[in-house]
Amino acid sequence: MEGLLAPWHLLIVFVVALLVFGPSKLPEIGRQVGRGLAEFRKFRDSFDDDLRGFLGHDEHDEDEKPKPSGGELPPADAGGKPSFPEGRD
Repeated sequence: MEGLLAPWHLLIVFVVALLVFGPSKLPEIGRQVGRGLAEFRKFRDSFDDDLRGFLGHDEHDEDEKPKPSGGELPPADAGGKPSFPEGRD
C-alpha cells in the first residue's frame, strides 16, 4: 500500500479540481492555497518559538553551551584510565 500522497493520487485530485472549478479558476485557487500554507507555517514557527521560550529552551541559549565533539576521549580519572559507566572496567 502506498502513501496518501502518491503521484497518481495527486493527479486524480488535480483532474477533479479542474473539472469542478475550471481552468480559469485553478491558478487563483493555487495562489490562495499557497498563501494559506505560508500563513500556517508562520503561525507554526511563531507558536514553536513561544513554546520554546516558555519552557526555557531558547535556541540562543543552546548555542552558547559548549558541545563536546565526537572525536574526543573522555577525561582520564586519577588512575590514568578513562572513566566508564558503572559495571564496566
